[in-house]
Parts: sequence; structure tokens; C-alpha cells
Amino acid sequence: MPLPVVAIVLPLVLFGIMAVVLFVAYRRAARAIDELSLPVVVRCGACGVEFRITTAELRGAKMTKSVSRTSTRVHGPALVTRKSYSRYQKRLTCPACGEHGWCEVLNIGQLQAASTRVAIKYLGGALVLLILLGFVLNALSNAIL
Repeated sequence: MPLPVVAIVLPLVLFGIMAVVLFVAYRRAARAIDELSLPVVVRCGACGVEFRITTAELRGAKMTKSVSRTSTRVHGPALVTRKSYSRYQKRLTCPACGEHGWCEVLNIGQLQAASTRVAIKYLGGALVLLILLGFVLNALSNAIL
């Protein structure tokens, strides 16, 4: 195979594999976050009633309003940036008053910690897989050339 063809095809194959692996990892992480047994405690903004929903229902609500603070710290050799929410709201339907409005998530810190662990597990695994695939494709390209 001529060198220009390999130089064009191999990066395209690697990009396609990378896109598929990251998409599958994202979907699996989202599914695992939806299956968390941690209840979501929510307070209605209209009537003030607190109620519980699942993480799948929380993720299904599209509109979000939040107030957060980002802090960056040195953790060993890396800079770690964390976002902490002082207020996190989603548009949900209240079971008490029936109004579809802004509801504040009261235990967002616990949810964030649990979902971060899940996301690191799945996306970290995808990163390791991509590194291994990079080594394999590099060895394959060296064997072809």
C-alpha cells in the first residue's frame, strides 16, 4: 500500500474507532448513572413541598439553572478543577401542586460525587482502550510500511 494512502486512511480509521468507543462509553456511563440507587431530593419552587425522584428522571429534565463555584487545586502532579453548586435547579412537574416549574435539587453534592465516580470508571476505561488501540495500530502501520 502506498504511503500517502496509509497516511490518510489510518488516521481516519483511528478517528472513527475513537468516536465509537467514546460514544459507547458515554452511553454506558449515562445508563449506570440512571441506575444509581441514590434518591434525588427535590423542593418545588412554587409550593415548597419536598419530594423524591430517580436519577433517570433528573437526567431526563432538559432545562437546568444553577449557581456554581469552580476551584482549582494542586493534587500531586496534577491540577484538579472541581465545580461545587450552591444552587442547582431543574424544570420538573411537582406531584403536590402539579405545576411544571423550577425545582431545587437539595442533595446535588452527593449526586455529583456518585456520578463522577461512575463517569471516571467508564470514560477512564475507554481512554485505556484507546491507548491500547493506538499502540496496536501503530505496530500495524509499522509492519505495513
